[in-house]
Amino acid sequence: MTVVGTGEDLQTMLEGLPDEIDVTVDAIGEYDRRHAPISGDLTDRQLEAVEVAVDVGYFEVPREAGVEDVATELGCASSTAATLLQKAQARVMRRLVRRYGREKTSLVRALQ
Repeated sequence: MTVVGTGEDLQTMLEGLPDEIDVTVDAIGEYDRRHAPISGDLTDRQLEAVEVAVDVGYFEVPREAGVEDVATELGCASSTAATLLQKAQARVMRRLVRRYGREKTSLVRALQ
């Protein structure tokens, strides 16, 4: 589990935990939201659909499998698989643009 907060807040949280809970701190440092998982916004089912799509070759160029193949592996209708993939792709793309979008990359290039 990753916990983010000020040092004082984190210390208070740790001190407030029951003795039965064992805590190990692996790292302390500055939080960089760029390292938050891209898949964090996906539902479990959307992530499953993406994983299956990767496994069957849906994202290969050229495609080795279609949405029907993804649906078969998921045990759902093709329309459901298509919707799961579309929503997952939209969420991931929006997150990428928010994180690394044109304005941010232009600013980085201007500063270099």
